[in-house]
Amino acid sequence: MKKTTTPSGIPKVNLAIITLIGFAISFLINLSKFLAFIDPELSFFEESDIGVLPVYIYRLLSFTVYCSLIIYINASSYLDIKLSKLNNYLKTVVKGVINATICFFTFLLFFYINDVLIHKVSAHEVTGLRFIWIFMLLLCILIAAIIKLRLKQHAVELEKEQLLKYNIQNELKALHNQLDPHFLFNSLNSLNYVIKNLPNEATNYVDKLSVIYRYILESKNRDTVSVKEELDYLSNYNDLMRFRYGDNFKVSIDLSPEVLEIQIPILALQILVENAIKHNEISKEFPLLISIYNTSNAIVVENKIQNKLSPVNSSKEGLLNLSKRYRLLKGRQVGIRNDLFFQVKLPY
Repeated sequence: MKKTTTPSGIPKVNLAIITLIGFAISFLINLSKFLAFIDPELSFFEESDIGVLPVYIYRLLSFTVYCSLIIYINASSYLDIKLSKLNNYLKTVVKGVINATICFFTFLLFFYINDVLIHKVSAHEVTGLRFIWIFMLLLCILIAAIIKLRLKQHAVELEKEQLLKYNIQNELKALHNQLDPHFLFNSLNSLNYVIKNLPNEATNYVDKLSVIYRYILESKNRDTVSVKEELDYLSNYNDLMRFRYGDNFKVSIDLSPEVLEIQIPILALQILVENAIKHNEISKEFPLLISIYNTSNAIVVENKIQNKLSPVNSSKEGLLNLSKRYRLLKGRQVGIRNDLFFQVKLPY
């Protein structure tokens, strides 16, 4: 069954399936009349209007429409979206009033059309139909609740599948970064420079480079890490970048102690720092300062925009990947501002 999604993330109900369920309920309730129409001896009630086909067809269709309407209203997310500002108690009351109103007016409409098109229903049968109408209402509300629960479960399963998909993509990207010839070339060039000019720093440089590759390699087995752990890795990455850019590159970190224990997607901060390095001019005239700090509800990574003379072609895959992983893992949207400063907010 094909499903689309609503803004709330819950799949839309399928009208064809709901109509089929409504028809099945209607058919079962009118089964006795159907059997009486075929053969009076098969019926398990003393049916009036036996053999009158219009009565059976009208009730079959009207019951189907009524049941389908009740199921759709209660199974779809339309009412939940409209009543999202109310608490659960008020939601239940409002939904109860809506269902009772629909039940009352459709019941009157059913008899009005029946009286006009067929014949007036006896008082005794009106009582029976009233109970049937209420029974169908309660049954359809129960079925709608089951459908809604199943759709929510499906939405959770779908998000898990998406998370697995993006984790696989993240793993492939991490593996790609490990073998990226450009990154490896720059690292080896920097290592060559360090060995020739700063031999005492060569071991330190290699140690930091190995930590970076080890962390990236381990990222495929983890979804989130603490901010503290990510900063420990980022410190090595930043040191490596300083070997390349010297004092023209600096990362300022000012995070509250309580923020250090918050879980964020692995490589989140590294991706943002790497993105700033990729898109901005870094030179003595234009030193790059990246600030990492926190507000009351978010970790902020920002830098002043100083575009390179030769624009960089970018698919924005890194930011897109981070945004999707953040939404799936944390249930929050990454905020991006792009004016004088490029700023990314990771809410917590």
